[in-house]
Amino acid sequence: MIISHKYKFIFIAIPKTGTHAIRFAVRPYMSESDMEQVGLFIEKKLPFDEIARIKHGHIKAKEIKPFLSEEIWNTYFKFAIVRNPLDRFVSYCAFMNRSNPDFLLNPSPYLYNAILNKNNHKHILFIPQSEFVNDNNNKLMVDYIGRQESLQASFDHVCAVTGMPTRQLEVINNSEHKPYNEYLDNELTEKIKTFYKDDFGNFKYSA
Repeated sequence: MIISHKYKFIFIAIPKTGTHAIRFAVRPYMSESDMEQVGLFIEKKLPFDEIARIKHGHIKAKEIKPFLSEEIWNTYFKFAIVRNPLDRFVSYCAFMNRSNPDFLLNPSPYLYNAILNKNNHKHILFIPQSEFVNDNNNKLMVDYIGRQESLQASFDHVCAVTGMPTRQLEVINNSEHKPYNEYLDNELTEKIKTFYKDDFGNFKYSA
């Protein structure tokens, strides 16, 4: 998460959606009063003890809202980036098996295990994207949803709205994998669509 008082925005960093590309692009323009929570490449914490104890930078909108004034929440530009849930699922599996050479040789067992193993279902990198930007009634809490599939255009839009200079995004922390449709059979696709049904509905993705 990034909270910029300089450019008056709040970035909700959903895992596996190009968040580090956004972070790297934004940091050169941050002021001393701006805040970030992140635990990869560098470590920073927001100045709220309860949030800082979360130990990662993927803070949900409903988690941070109680710590901000109504003026900040109502006037700052709140945005996030989302990704096709099928592609994000494959990226998650590739990331979690990045040190496992067997995954690239025969990914199917690992993909099925990921969706069937309920221990994964609450992992911060696995949970539905809707949980990061919606309230407990599944109502959207942010002003803009960008797309990982058109990340540069989405970032350019954020910059145009906030007045922050835009720049070319870098590829940061990218998982190694083929196009997602090369990994998924019909059965696995349906299981993923069931688990991420809110993401497909809220963000208008199709298989």
